[in-house]
Amino acid sequence: MAYQSTPASSCAGFLKASLSPAGRVALIDADRPSYERVLGNDRNGQRRCCWR
Repeated sequence: MAYQSTPASSCAGFLKASLSPAGRVALIDADRPSYERVLGNDRNGQRRCCWR
């Protein structure tokens, strides 16, 4: 898969979540909508090639 060059401003504010498996389970149990937002953030950052 080839990665496009992405301007730094396109990735501003995107930090990949670093939840442990147990942290994911706890977040899902406590606040599923927040987990969905974290997941969406990760997918969006990946789509923008902010991290590999």
